[in-house]
Amino acid sequence: ANFPVDADGRTYHTFTRIGEIANRVVCVGCYIRATTLAELYFDNKKYFTVRADRGFVIHTGLFKGVPITIIGTGMGFPLTDFTIRELRYCCTGEMAFIRVGTCGSFNPTVPIGNLAVPTKGIRAITRNVNAFLPKNKDMEPYLISDTIYMDKTLTDALHKNLVKYAGKDNVLEAHCGSADSFYSSQGRTMDYFEDRLDGFHDILAKKKIVIDSLEMESFQMAHLAMCSKPKFKVIASCCACILATRLNDKFVSKALQKKRIAQGGQAAFITLAEYKIQNEMDEDRCIWKHLDKEQK
Repeated sequence: ANFPVDADGRTYHTFTRIGEIANRVVCVGCYIRATTLAELYFDNKKYFTVRADRGFVIHTGLFKGVPITIIGTGMGFPLTDFTIRELRYCCTGEMAFIRVGTCGSFNPTVPIGNLAVPTKGIRAITRNVNAFLPKNKDMEPYLISDTIYMDKTLTDALHKNLVKYAGKDNVLEAHCGSADSFYSSQGRTMDYFEDRLDGFHDILAKKKIVIDSLEMESFQMAHLAMCSKPKFKVIASCCACILATRLNDKFVSKALQKKRIAQGGQAAFITLAEYKIQNEMDEDRCIWKHLDKEQK
């Protein structure tokens, strides 16, 4: 019950087992996007696939001869938590994760369509549930964490490759944020619930907090990487295409979004392939050693 696996050693949520997950992992929120990038970048378009009942889609193949896994994680902190913890169980040696996603922005000076990279750190914005109890109406309804950082070596390499493939003017070195909700914790107002969003944007200004991009997953990746133990080391980085600028209501075109995600995926695959993994898995049970026998 502490960490459920079935009789075949498969994890409860991602339905993966040891030997099916590479030490280098690309994470995307959209399951279709995982398959699109697998088709674009895996050698000879050959890869092994797991489709979990819980919705996860995982492809493992070779990119320039280097084993890489790409997973469609879904959205939010909980699904990111399942992803990192259960894939960590399925692989020995150090693991490197890069998320390629989408985000919005509170900063009206940030161009939509840019790829934001958290070189300036990342914060979490979470709903303070205690503040919504009748006795606690004076509490701040939203909590903003201290800044933490993605792995510098991996992030610098990702930034360099993003500039190479997307162009310097299309890559933003950013202060990033992750929220625990698409709605309340990102300041989106609704008539149906009491979310106490009056002055939400003023909270950031009052605390002199700059957030160039805001999504729902990357902070949890950085947090778990920071908390990983040396024997089970995880490092992480991310980039995200800025789809919208919230304060002036601009939104990126579908064509540009598709282009940027492909460029971000290419940069992530190359960055991971070039990264030197400590104690990398190299056993006969590793699925990438048998791709010529596997059906896509």
